[in-house]
Amino acid sequence: MNEGDDFMELMELQGNLEMITKSQVLERTREMGTTISDRQLTAMVSDGLIPQSARIGSRGGAYPALVLEQLWFVKRYRSRGLSVKAVKELLPLWRYMKRAVRGHEISLDEFQYIARENVTQTEAWYAVPSVLQETLPCRTCDKENWRELRFRMKGGDVLPAAGNDTVTLGFVMASQDDETGKVKIVSRTRIAIARDDEGHNDSSIILGIPNGLELPVEQCAPEEVSVANGSAGNGRAGNEEGGAA
Repeated sequence: MNEGDDFMELMELQGNLEMITKSQVLERTREMGTTISDRQLTAMVSDGLIPQSARIGSRGGAYPALVLEQLWFVKRYRSRGLSVKAVKELLPLWRYMKRAVRGHEISLDEFQYIARENVTQTEAWYAVPSVLQETLPCRTCDKENWRELRFRMKGGDVLPAAGNDTVTLGFVMASQDDETGKVKIVSRTRIAIARDDEGHNDSSIILGIPNGLELPVEQCAPEEVSVANGSAGNGRAGNEEGGAA
């Protein structure tokens, strides 16, 4: 996909014509409690992690407002140590999830197809489950979309995300032998789409904070931003630093 296609696809994903300038991108990241420097933003564009800006009328270079959410995604996975190439391979899954959530249905067949078409790096493969989980609507700040979301299983069954039964999804890592062409299973894992009391029940293992700290009873973690006003939306990465230079 070339740079012009990246820009236009982001516009299509956004669904409106709202644009923001580079200075607004930098300002809104500061408002969200994190920082992106001009140099980091330029590097992300050069690496193909976000599209180049485009001149709109008499205005200087501008981006679709949704670039803020793509920037959060990129910055989050770079801060976890993933390479530029690995993050680029995950971006098609991020774009699919944006469309699927907007349409209120996630197809496991489509998700699998896009992953297998685009992901080649081992580090990216192991990040795929988190991409799915972390791009779901937030239960506390986007309750309507969460209630309407459903998963279409590969056999055709449709399960509501907010139904009485917990939705679980399996991920199987496989590899193909270069000499024989045979496929073998490397590892299997299964994740549950988090319940409303996740983190506060006796089956949850809490990571990422020092011992002695407790989770708040309810919080909306800032992963993504509202492209309408730049305020915190349904995200999880507002305070993550680094990795994008």
